[in-house]
Amino acid sequence: MKLISGRISLDGRPLSRPGFFERRRLNNGLEFLRQAAEIEPEYGAASLMAAKVEERLGRSEERLKWLRRAAITAPGNTIVAIELGGALSQLGHHAEAVSVLSAAVTVTPEDPRVQSNLGVALLLAGSVADSVRAFERLQALEPGHRVNERLLMLAQSVSAGHQARPNSEAELIASL
Repeated sequence: MKLISGRISLDGRPLSRPGFFERRRLNNGLEFLRQAAEIEPEYGAASLMAAKVEERLGRSEERLKWLRRAAITAPGNTIVAIELGGALSQLGHHAEAVSVLSAAVTVTPEDPRVQSNLGVALLLAGSVADSVRAFERLQALEPGHRVNERLLMLAQSVSAGHQARPNSEAELIASL
């Protein structure tokens, strides 16, 4: 797991930077997604896909707007909650990320992605004891997963006062 251009990469391979023609195609596609969202405002998929396009284009604030819209139109959707929680954390809105992911974990308590993202958001928000519990639940869901073990050890080390609490995803990745 690495931080590449402000994004957590699980496989260590960076996304290629979109070139002129790829950006143009993405922007054209984004226009169709906007139209779809206007035609079917209660359909959250168009907003979620628009958010993914904005992410690819490196437009974090626009991504967040689309994800907020998707969360309103598709409440209880785990994928939307994971994406929204991640976007909020990346932008430093850790308390709001905790709120979004806490709600998602009540809907899908057995989803390790939600537990992991919740643990990270809790740690970054300063709720260290709660992050330890979230990472312990994650360990129970995915025993022996190396990244999960490292996250739990980090949270425990911060809780014990042996290590400073990370304040951003970049600091968290550097601490692992």
